Order: sequence, then structure tokens, then C-alpha cells
Amino acid sequence: MTGEVRITSTDSLCQVLLPPIIASISRAAPEVRVQLLSSNAHMDLGRIQADITVRPTDKLPDDLVGSRAAELAFGLYHLATERADKLPWLGLVGQLARTIPSRWMADSLSDNDISDGADSFMTLRELAVQGRGLAILPRFLGDADPRLKRLVGVMPPLGVDIWVASHVDLASVPRIALMRRLLTEALARSLPDTCDPAP
Repeated sequence: MTGEVRITSTDSLCQVLLPPIIASISRAAPEVRVQLLSSNAHMDLGRIQADITVRPTDKLPDDLVGSRAAELAFGLYHLATERADKLPWLGLVGQLARTIPSRWMADSLSDNDISDGADSFMTLRELAVQGRGLAILPRFLGDADPRLKRLVGVMPPLGVDIWVASHVDLASVPRIALMRRLLTEALARSLPDTCDPAP
């Protein structure tokens, strides 16, 4: 596998999960050069802004070809030294307003329940650490942070599939197809299905 591969994903996946995965792949295939593009907005792969997308989504659009790699499970977190029953919820805004956790919050909470908000799970995590409220976060972010405590039984199991995909016009390019397969396998090992039980 040689050449350049551009991979786009969300900021949290780019900052936490993908760098060690890409480092491992690069050690096995030193002639491939990876560009990791961090964006919570979906890039247009039809315009060749990226070769591969690693995205949490309910389903792939018709112009993408790929595989489900794992489930992105969510949990509810708060600052470990704070009482959870005294805290408001942190809102999901911008691109995160279209996510499964945001849709559940819209159906289950009132505007008065929600205080601050952010368009990034990385930022929401830091707001929670500052004691600003309850944050719904990907489990791989929240569970790994010793400053936070996860609440179980407050919200239903929430999760979304993570897909590794390319535009149909690029799907059969050998280095891209191989990179998709390696990413899919590595993400499956890194993200076991870990949704919280129902309340």
C-alpha cells in the first residue's frame, strides 16, 4: 500500500481513537501517507475532499460505499465531585443537534433543563469537568476520564453505528479499499458494543 490517503472524521474520533490506529497501520505500511481531516461537518466525498470518511451515522448516503465498523455508545457524565441531581443538562448544538442523543434530549427534556451547550463532544466533556452540567458523551471519551462519573439508568441505551466509507468512484482503488478494511478492523477492536442498560 503506497501513496496518500485522506481520512475525514469527527473531532473526537480524530483526537482520541484514530491517531493510534493510523500509527499502527503506518508502521505496517510505511509508504502510505495519511492526512487526517478533523471536522464535525460532513465533507463532500463527491468533490474528492477526502478519500475515506469515518462517521457515526444511521445509514450511508447512496453515493458512499463502506462497512459498519462498530457501535458508538453514549453515556451520561458529570463532574465526579458534584451531585448529579443539582446539575442542569448540557445542550448539543450545531452539527451535534442532528445526533441521536440530541433527538432524545429534544423529546425528553424541557428548555429549562438545559443550560450551556457546545457543538463538540470534546468541548462538552470539558464543560462537564468544570461542573457546568450533565453531558451525554461517547463512552470512549467519558469512561476514560477520571474526572468524570457516569450515571446509569437516567437515559435509555443510545448508540449509533460507525461507518468507514468512500465515494463509489473511489471504492475500488486498492490503497483506499485496503485502508478502509484496516480501519474497520481496528475500530471494531477499539469500540466494543457498550450501550448502557435501559433505566
